[in-house]
Amino acid sequence: MQSLKTRFYALGTLLRRQRLLIGICLCLLLFSGALQSYLTAQFVRGFLSWAEQAWNVHLAENFADRIAPYVRGPKVDYGTLRAATYELKERAPNAEFYIVDRVGFVKLHFHDQTLIRRTIINPDPIRRFIQRAGASEISVETILGDDPLSLTGQKPFSAAEISYAGERAYLYVLLGSTHANTALSKFEQRYILRASAVAFAITVLATGLVATIVMLVLGRRHQSVRQGIADLTHDLKGPLASVQGYLETILMRDKTMSSEQRHEFLSVALRNAKSMKDMAGALLDLSTLDDMEGKIAKEPLSIADLLSDIVMKFNPAAAERGVKIDVLPESAEPPLLNGDVRLLDRALSNLVDNAIRHTNPEGIVALKLTYDAPWVKIQVIDSGEGVAPENLAHVFDRHYSGSAERGGSRGLGLAIAKKIIELHGGTITVQSEVDTGTCFEIKLRG
Repeated sequence: MQSLKTRFYALGTLLRRQRLLIGICLCLLLFSGALQSYLTAQFVRGFLSWAEQAWNVHLAENFADRIAPYVRGPKVDYGTLRAATYELKERAPNAEFYIVDRVGFVKLHFHDQTLIRRTIINPDPIRRFIQRAGASEISVETILGDDPLSLTGQKPFSAAEISYAGERAYLYVLLGSTHANTALSKFEQRYILRASAVAFAITVLATGLVATIVMLVLGRRHQSVRQGIADLTHDLKGPLASVQGYLETILMRDKTMSSEQRHEFLSVALRNAKSMKDMAGALLDLSTLDDMEGKIAKEPLSIADLLSDIVMKFNPAAAERGVKIDVLPESAEPPLLNGDVRLLDRALSNLVDNAIRHTNPEGIVALKLTYDAPWVKIQVIDSGEGVAPENLAHVFDRHYSGSAERGGSRGLGLAIAKKIIELHGGTITVQSEVDTGTCFEIKLRG
């Protein structure tokens, strides 16, 4: 029972890991999509800022030449300067003009003073821009400067040196006025939304494809686990109901039941309990085999010696039933096989046990070994009751009621044998005639 509990625990662990992996895939899908959308938005915003600054790199320099006569003297002509600034605003409606001294103090602006949030800005970006503007190569870097209308905001800008009231200063032109930024923001939102949607869709499709492949692989790998649990639930209903019925009868009739009756009822319940244990063990073994695809440990072995060992193992059971069991002499010595001796012993033992149980007393069970290069053929032949034609195609099915006629435990012994042979790259077929006998033939590459 401890082994059975261990196998159930292993099944539960496999299913939990599968659900966990699916959950991780979905989380990665959402995270990667969100990250892709964020990076796309950042890239688009960065590109628009760079393009605007690169396009207007000489804007401040041209404006400085235009307004220089009105600001270079000791007395600034504000009226004429304002008119010139409005004229320039018509040519560059998205620009905002400031004059900033060498330490970053805003000396001149054309906004309501209540709108100004910073009167001192960082002049270092302005110096970097002027130094870069003199270079012949176009820079891929966007330099952002402080926005006096915001406590923390920054914008792309253009700048040039200018003389203001007899002192050296900078003409500081922020690109994108408040109104222009509102319109541009709407455009950016629509553009970024579309770009992000496309990027997210591509990410979803790519990640979804990977997740689907992973789930298909897991589904294929653990399909037998789910099938085993479904089969186990179905197959245990009958024996469980029988055990429950007999035990309830014992409890209800405890005072009136004789010791012989109680012993008989308990014996039947015990047989059903053992049947359930064997059934569950077979189903779990079958599920384990499904997980061993490509993982069996092969080694050279003599199939003739293996058949002799199996005959010796089943001699007592066959004698008890009055059945003769033997190995027919092979026509030629077959070569050694590469296989898992434990698994092949299990497969052949299932076939022999099945043959003995369905062969009447004084019947025969024979094992025949032949070699037809490159195939080694093993036949398990009996003179038993045979299989009806309508059931013959289903004897290897895991959960087919007709297969119980030959398979025992609802055909699981034959299903296990078939799976083991397939794991070795071989085939197993069956021929049968009712009231005459059955022959299972295994073909393994020598």
